[in-house]
Parts: sequence; structure tokens; C-alpha cells
Amino acid sequence: MASQLGYSVGEDAGIHCETSFSRNGVSLEPFKKYRIQPVNPDKVTFVIVNVSKEDGGIYTSYAVDRNTWFRSEQSDLVELLIKDTDLPKPSISMSPGWVEFLGSNITIQCRARGPVKRFYLHRFGYPYAGLPRMIETDGDVADFLFIDVSWDQLGEYFCTYRPPWGFLMSMPSNTVALQLLGGSYSSDDAFEASS
Repeated sequence: MASQLGYSVGEDAGIHCETSFSRNGVSLEPFKKYRIQPVNPDKVTFVIVNVSKEDGGIYTSYAVDRNTWFRSEQSDLVELLIKDTDLPKPSISMSPGWVEFLGSNITIQCRARGPVKRFYLHRFGYPYAGLPRMIETDGDVADFLFIDVSWDQLGEYFCTYRPPWGFLMSMPSNTVALQLLGGSYSSDDAFEASS
């Protein structure tokens, strides 16, 4: 199941649907107050207008041929989470605090006060470059392991979490940065993690 990034109450939330099925209609379940925004002939975005906490949930879409009323199989499930400003922000740390060379290993740890169902690790500035990494947990800590650190992992990271109740997401933690020291692009240079 894929998770959408958390939306704030009052925002318009977009759920993207892509199908190669020849159709002249698409639908979203469960039905909500949405409008359809075409992207191209095989892609649409369902825009849920003015989201509330009650709009959080699990969604699926399907295509319908209005001539034959043939209905495609359901899409993958998408989990829509709503940001809850009442949840305590998580904390984030990185270990070790610096990396001497490409190929080293690093751990980013997310921690929350209270029970957590799932932690998410996001890369700042790249909300649509792929879904955030996530870890299911019964506790209040998650360790995200980076094995063999590479150039494309440079950047700032932050955590959010989903509590065990509702379809809610915490506000983001502070950030930690995996960055190149000295401005040189040699693999002999070190990376530094700072918060």
C-alpha cells in the first residue's frame, strides 16, 4: 500500500490514477467530494477539496467504459494521511555524525513520544521523487539504515509518523543533513551529518 504525503486540514489533496484501459470514465472509492483533473489521456488526479481529518483513509480507483459499463480491476490501495498539529513532533538523529567516504554506512533514527504505527523518512525538497521510506513499528523508535552511501543520497532528511489510531500524520521533525564537506566533489572527501 502506498501512502500519500500528509495534507493539512483545509488543503486540496491529490490522488493520482493511471490506467492504460480504454475508457471514458474513472471513479474513486470511497466516494468523496472530489473533482477530476485530467493530466493526459491515461492519467487523472482526483482532487479532494478542502480536506478534513475525516477524509483520511484508504482509497482505490478504477476505470469504467461507459458504453459497455465494463469496470477495470481496482488500482493499488493508497493511504491518505491528514497532518495533525496536536501530535508531538518526532525527533531525528544520525549516526555516525559524519561519513569519511562513499560506500560507508549510516543510520538515521526517528523517535516519537508515545506509540507509533509507522515512521516515515522524507528527503527534503523531493516530495514527488518517490514515496518516503517507511518502517512499521510497535514502539517509539525506528532506525533507517543507509548501506553503501552514494551521491544520490545527499540532502536533508526529516521524519514524520502515523499513530496507531486514525489516518493521521505528525508534523515533521527538524532536519538532519548528509552533505559534502569542503565543496569538493572527490570521493575522498567526507560527508557530514548535522542537525
